[in-house]
Amino acid sequence: RKEEEMSASEPQRNRVARGLVTVLVAVVTRLLPTPAGIELKAWHLFAILFATIIGLVLQPLPMGPMVFIGSTTAVLTDTLSIGDALNGFMNGTVWLIVVAFLFARALSKTGLGRRIAYFFIRAFGHSKGRGEVPATPHSRGSYCEE
Repeated sequence: RKEEEMSASEPQRNRVARGLVTVLVAVVTRLLPTPAGIELKAWHLFAILFATIIGLVLQPLPMGPMVFIGSTTAVLTDTLSIGDALNGFMNGTVWLIVVAFLFARALSKTGLGRRIAYFFIRAFGHSKGRGEVPATPHSRGSYCEE
């Protein structure tokens, strides 16, 4: 039983260590001298963005919370206004991508994607041994001999 507890706490310690590295990167980058020609707020925003990217790579938390923490940090440190921090979320393309990821995850987790694939295999599996499913009636003429 003790071995199970130790093995269960190991990933948690690893996540904490990765989180500390992410915070350390943010603090060290922010405390470095500002390069010539760059405004202080721009340098602070770079430190937050750089730490967020490091967090996305190291994954102490999933992507959503990491981006939320980065955006919140930018607002709480007065580096960005709330409007500027949330401006990217007003773009319809961003939400299209988010919804596509949500649908893909739902199809994968529920097995609905596999069931739909089996339906198409059953429906079009009797073709002349080519294994292609035509996308449009026009492409059907170019693939199938009639």
